[in-house]
Amino acid sequence: MTQAKEQPQVLSEANHKANRQIQLGAIALRVMLMGAIAAGFSAWQSPKTVIAANSERDD
Repeated sequence: MTQAKEQPQVLSEANHKANRQIQLGAIALRVMLMGAIAAGFSAWQSPKTVIAANSERDD
């Protein structure tokens, strides 16, 4: 009888823990995505910076 009463509480706690892990994973994913975008932008800008520096040096 007590097991039947404890089961909803255990399920509720497990659900809460799973939701927390999902939220933390979503935050980590967002941070990594922003880092990847920043790295991609930096890599995209790098050749332009080198070309501009070489152009100024040649003048």
